[in-house]
Amino acid sequence: MRAPGISRHGLPVKPAPGSAPAAREQARAEALRMTERSVIISPPTRAEGRQVWVDGELLGAVHSLSGLTHVLQGAGWQGLDEV
Repeated sequence: MRAPGISRHGLPVKPAPGSAPAAREQARAEALRMTERSVIISPPTRAEGRQVWVDGELLGAVHSLSGLTHVLQGAGWQGLDEV
């Protein structure tokens, strides 16, 4: 007896588009994308401070950790007291 999702040759089987396994895989991939977030904080400049990018979008510049906390809270990080 073969494991589900494995062909008789031992290779993984891709679910057919529109099938229940394909829909589950798509939902799983979408859930992972929603939970993984990208945060980039640039080195400081004299004039602007550190630029903060979240998920590829420039949210602003900060000069302190409390400023960074405020920007990240505005981007949807809940329960974030201090960075």
